[in-house]
This record gives sequence, C-alpha cells and structure tokens, in this order.
Amino acid sequence: MRSSVHHNVEPAVMMYKQRLFVLVVAPWFLVAGERSASADPPKPRHPAVTVRANYPGANAATVLHRLLPESPRYALWLVGLTGSGKSFAARLFANFFGDFPFGAEGRSATWAATGNYLQRQGYFFRDALYLVDDYKPEVIQHYQVVRLIQNYTDGTGRGRLKSDATTNTSRSIRGMLVSTGEDVPQHTASGIARSIVVDVPQLGKVTERGSRCVAECRNYPGVTADFIRWFLAGGRREGYRRRFEELKKSFGSDVQGQQNDARVASNFALLAASFELMAEYLGDVWPDWKTEVEAYRKELVELRNAMLSDSKSQQASEIFLSTLSELIRYNAVQIKNYELSETESRPLIGKLIAPGTMAPADRIKSHGALLEIGTKRALEQVQESLQRQQRPPLGVSERTLLDQLAQGGHLLGADGRPLTTGEGVGLTKKVRLKGAEMRCFVIAVDKVLG
Repeated sequence: MRSSVHHNVEPAVMMYKQRLFVLVVAPWFLVAGERSASADPPKPRHPAVTVRANYPGANAATVLHRLLPESPRYALWLVGLTGSGKSFAARLFANFFGDFPFGAEGRSATWAATGNYLQRQGYFFRDALYLVDDYKPEVIQHYQVVRLIQNYTDGTGRGRLKSDATTNTSRSIRGMLVSTGEDVPQHTASGIARSIVVDVPQLGKVTERGSRCVAECRNYPGVTADFIRWFLAGGRREGYRRRFEELKKSFGSDVQGQQNDARVASNFALLAASFELMAEYLGDVWPDWKTEVEAYRKELVELRNAMLSDSKSQQASEIFLSTLSELIRYNAVQIKNYELSETESRPLIGKLIAPGTMAPADRIKSHGALLEIGTKRALEQVQESLQRQQRPPLGVSERTLLDQLAQGGHLLGADGRPLTTGEGVGLTKKVRLKGAEMRCFVIAVDKVLG
C-alpha cells in the first residue's frame, strides 16, 4: 500500500514531468517552435541524433553507470559554432544534479584551466554532469587533454608525491565529463574512442522558452531524484544490465575487428540503454517514447560508424601517410627515381621501385610500383611539417608507427603480400641510398599517393 507521502507527492511530480517534457525534453526532438507534448512531431530539419544523443541519455548514464563497473565511462563532446546554444543547454542540464544558476561565477570549469586543476575539480562532481566549457586547441596543451580524457575514462588520477616523498592523494574525475567547443582534440584516436562526439547545429533561438528554462532549472534536481526512486522502486537494475549487454553486442557485432570496436560499442550501449530508461520514465507524459527510442537506436548506429571512421583517421599511421603524401606531392622531400632531376636541397627519404624502364612521370602510375621509405627520416620530416602547421606531433615511436602501418595492411613483404606481424621486427629492410644505409618499409605507391 502506498504511503500518504507518495500519494500526495506523485500528482505534483506528474504535473512537473509534463511541464518538463514540453519545456526541456521536447525541444531537443522537435524543430524550433512551441509544441505540446501530445502534438504530432514535425519532421526534423536536422539529423535527430544530433539532439537525441545529448542530454536525456547522458543524464541517466551519469547516475546509472556505476551499476556497470565493467563499462568505462565516455566523455560527451558537444561541437558547434559559437552561438549554437551548446553551452547554454549543457549548463541547463547540469542543473539536474544541483544548483548551477546562470551567471554564477565558478560553477563550471573551462579548458583555459590546467589539466591538473580540471581533474581535481571533477573529483567533487560524483555522479553528476561535469561541464568543462569552451575547448580551443590554443588554450590548453594537447598532452594535458589526452591525459585528462584517458584518466577520466579509466577512472584514475595522476599520481604525485609530496615533498617528503610520500604519496599524495590521487583525485580522479567522478562525474560524467561533458565538453563544449568548436573542435575536438586532433591526433587522438584513443581519445575519440573514449568519447561520443555530437554536432550541435546552428538553429534559430526560441528566447522565450530559454528564459522559462532558466527560471525553472532550480526544480530540475527533484526530477533526477524521482527518476532514481522510479528506477529502484521498479526493480530495474538487472534489466538495465541485461539491456546494456544486449546493446553492446548489437553495436559491436558488425564492426568487430575495427580499431577500438569494443570500447566504442560499450560507449554507445551505455548511452542507448540509459536513454531508453529515461524515455520510459517520461512515458506517462511522452506518448511516442517507444517510437523515438527505436529511431534513436538506428541513428546511433550511423553516429557510431562516423566515429569509428574518425578514430581511424586520427590514428598516428593515417596522419603519417596523409602528411607524407603532401610532402611528396609538393616536393618538400625527395624520392629517388621519382623525378628527372634530383637535388641536395631536399631531404632524401626513400626511392621508387617500378617494373621495366620508363620515364619518371610514368613510373609512379605503373601497376605494381612500390616505395621504399626510410622510417626514421620520413617520420622526422612528418613531425617537422606538423610543427610548421602548428599541429600536435605524432606521439609514437618508429616501432609503434610500423606496427600500426602493418595492422592497417599497408606494409608489404618481399613477396609483395601485406605483412601481418605486429612486432615491428621484420617490417623493414636495409636499403642503401647515396652511400648511406637506412631501414626502410615497403609500401604500394597508391597507398601514399592515391
């Protein structure tokens, strides 16, 4: 039998959930304009995943993730142009976990702070959204961002010693990391795999609704508390765990073998399973929640595919090859047998091997043409090029680079077949160029120059 407290409180909660859905949740699913919760949803003017993947699921995952200790957390990146409303919405949803009034000083962190400061502050946001606003590559060192994200998703902190050589207390981020900005960190395949990156479109503002949200956000923590009550009272723990495992298999089955497949599948399973619960919780005021959940899951597959592609493109070996291609095309480096005339002014990094005797212009186009590239020299030139472009350096050794190239199927053996070893040893051969001996890897011309 229900207690009198629940009997008196539930109508008030029900009324507020109705207001919450119309004011806060529905706008992220519908186009701009005032709509009632029972109205037929219009066709979105932008991919629904952009808004669906943001907040309702992340809010639920924030308080439920510790029920899945085997699943690391993800970092949610909201990427869009200045004025798209990403920071406003993130601050708004932070209020589901406490008092974060707009305009208050010091209530949210920014990427202008040091990595150590951001990690320490995140320690105090246990089971709450931890907003770090306004990422720009120029305001924080690249390695600090990479370390912060890796420590956060792994649930670790930076170990340090006191002046007396005793261990200092390590404080890791205990909340759900949400970052906003116009960009994401470059050259961080592992960082992207630890994140869910959502594009926030530039849409027209509904200022009247925004003002009402600001006025109402002081009541949002009560909804989070009621969501937790609903979850526990309904005995949904085991069902949530089972659903997570089902979605993890679903998101991972058709991408198995791709780089970071398991981690990415786990991230999306956590978001999707949590969103389903939040949608079900709002079901008494959200008539179409089951339809939205199904559509949302399909769109998350598209987002997963895009992120796996981004993760691969940000791998050190892929950046190495694309930068090397530019250096060769724009004659910044020299490849023996590639040009009619050779000069000492450009560094020699390898040579072209083509069947038969033909003009240099035809060698590069011939079927079976290969490049023997000096690993050390090529990597040095790529790093210098990235530095000139003010881009982060590749954080890999020669051995790691060769392993990644081999795993990507780029390196060839003496028989012309792709090398499959991942040990670095045996991936290069000795080549003599202008009297000097260097270790070179062999790669098809079209892998570098297309």
